Amino acid sequence: MGRKKNQRRRRSRPATPKRRQTSTCRSRTNIHDLPDDLLELVLRRIRSPFYFVRAAAACKLWRRLLAAAADDNDFLSRLHQPPPHVLGHYYDEGSTTVFVPATTSPKPPGNRKAPVNVSLDVDFLSGHYSGRLALSDGHGRLLAFVHSNNSYSSVVLCNPWTREHRELRPPRYGYWCCTIGAFLLAGAADMSCFKVLCVWLDRNYSNGNKTAHAAVFSAREDGWLLLGSAGVGDIMPSLSCWLDTRTKFLGRAGGSLCWSGEVSDTVLHLDEGSGVFSTITLPAPAAIGNSRSMSYHRGNLRVVRGTSASVRFARVVGDEVEVLCWWHDYGGEFVVDRKVCLSQLAGIERLDDWSWRFLDTAETPVTPGDVVLSPDEEYRWMFSLDVGTMEMKPLRKSNSHAHRVFPCELPWPPTIKVCV
Repeated sequence: MGRKKNQRRRRSRPATPKRRQTSTCRSRTNIHDLPDDLLELVLRRIRSPFYFVRAAAACKLWRRLLAAAADDNDFLSRLHQPPPHVLGHYYDEGSTTVFVPATTSPKPPGNRKAPVNVSLDVDFLSGHYSGRLALSDGHGRLLAFVHSNNSYSSVVLCNPWTREHRELRPPRYGYWCCTIGAFLLAGAADMSCFKVLCVWLDRNYSNGNKTAHAAVFSAREDGWLLLGSAGVGDIMPSLSCWLDTRTKFLGRAGGSLCWSGEVSDTVLHLDEGSGVFSTITLPAPAAIGNSRSMSYHRGNLRVVRGTSASVRFARVVGDEVEVLCWWHDYGGEFVVDRKVCLSQLAGIERLDDWSWRFLDTAETPVTPGDVVLSPDEEYRWMFSLDVGTMEMKPLRKSNSHAHRVFPCELPWPPTIKVCV
């Protein structure tokens, strides 16, 4: 009897409702809460039209934004090619590096404001490093210098925006060494995550032969990775002449780095991906014949384009410019691709005392394969030449030229910081 009463009591009790588990955060933030201007910054990082199709299929919000792009100014064109926001240029004038502001201040898209009242000069480096600082490369906010004094040469990295700087000494330095180039690699955003490629020479004290080395320093790993070394004999210039090693740098394109040699008609080539050095012998220009040779430098020989299979050079010989193509896989064979008369192309009368030369100026186009030339030493005329189409255009008169010129650009797209 007692057991049956307990069962009736259990059945008669009303079921107590279960309490809902309440969360401290009633609504979670998702992608739909992102404003359209921030979403635009995210979409700017898409580098392929194929992924635009996938982005449009992701959700209605993204599809609406991409569908309205055709009617919303030039949104899509800015996604693919965001306009450069050049604040000015760094000029390597031999003994010093100066910053020259742009004549017109850049205006980023939309209502975003550019930073103001920021000193971008590099004069602060002179108080930390004695000797000469030769500007070698610039990428984003960072600059790379070759530091030379009487006893050694090294690499100095600096961020003019924050005035941070750091000196790096390449590994495997011999008795007599000379750094001939420092080049920032892709992804060098700040002083904490940069990668820099360093190329240097050392000389054997007994026989005088030189060896070329290439190594990469990673700031995150805080160490060097040796890519490759090769004997270059006596083709490179004297290691005591810092100016020659800089003016003889011919350019960087498609993973190829080239320097003109001390021996005529020779070029030192480095594949920065594999670290393999090669010695290239240029064919003698037809204008001077095979019995004579030329001494090359940045003024008459430039690297204009490069791929994994070939390197294209532009060479000035008198009143002519030649485009030479060097093929890796065909025994280093050279092919003369094009040859034109510069005076006729520019539509000016040639004078006997004129000598065409390549220039490094703020007018230098950023398009790969374009070069700037001038026919006289006073730089009264300047022309841009598209090496691919051989189309020449006059540029405005400018006396602002130097050994090396690098633009100072606003970081774009800006870094997005997300707090979670």
